[in-house]
Amino acid sequence: MIQKKRYGKGSVPVLTIALLVFMTIIPVIADDITAGATDSQEIKEDTNASKNTDIMILEGGWNFVSVPKRLASGENTAAIFHMLNSDGRSIWAYESDDTTFGAWKTLKESDKISPLNGYWVYSAKPATITLSYSNDPLSTPPLRDLKPGWNAIGFASITPATARDALLSAKKSWIEIIGFDAKTQSSLPAILNGGDGEHSDKTYLTPMQGYWCLVNESCMYAALTA
Repeated sequence: MIQKKRYGKGSVPVLTIALLVFMTIIPVIADDITAGATDSQEIKEDTNASKNTDIMILEGGWNFVSVPKRLASGENTAAIFHMLNSDGRSIWAYESDDTTFGAWKTLKESDKISPLNGYWVYSAKPATITLSYSNDPLSTPPLRDLKPGWNAIGFASITPATARDALLSAKKSWIEIIGFDAKTQSSLPAILNGGDGEHSDKTYLTPMQGYWCLVNESCMYAALTA
C-alpha cells in the first residue's frame, strides 16, 4: 500500500491514493475526532490579545500538519480540531514499527498534540485552526526519539529553517525527508541528507507542516527553540 518512488538517490515512500483511501474507509470509533462542523459553520479565530496565539491554515483535502511550539494547557489536545468539518474522517498519527499499517493511530479528543510530531488532518474545505501557545518561561526545547525507518515528524519552529539545521540533532542518522503539498494533494521532492539541487538539505522546512523522515538508527530529534 505504501509505494516507493525513485528520486535519484535512495527510495522514499509517498502518500499514494491507496493510502488516502485506506485512511478514509477505516471505521471511525466513537471517541475519534470526526466532523464537528457543517459547511455553513465557520471556525472562528480567538481574538483574545492576552494569549500567545497563531493560525494554522488548512486546505481542502488532506493536510500533513504539526504545531511549531508547545500548546497551552487545556488547549493542547486533538480537541482543537473538534469544530473542523472533516467529512467524517479521523485524524491520524504515525509511529514507526515493523508492520505496514499497525503504526497508524486515530486520535481521540483527549490525545495530546505535541511539537515534533506530524498529523494527517482532513478538511472538507479550506479552514483555519487557532493555536494557543504555552507561556511557560521555563520551557525547554521539545525532544523526541525517532525510530529506525519512517517517522511522521513536525517542524518545531515559528520561522523557516533548512532541513540541515532543523535536523542538526540527528545529523548522522537521518537519510531523507518528504513534505506534502496540500494544495495539489501530492508529495514534495525528497530532501536528502547531504543532497544538492532539488534534493538539497538546504531546502527550507515550513512551520506548521508535517514531514516523513527516514532515519537509519534510533536517534534524538530536538526542536530548535522552546
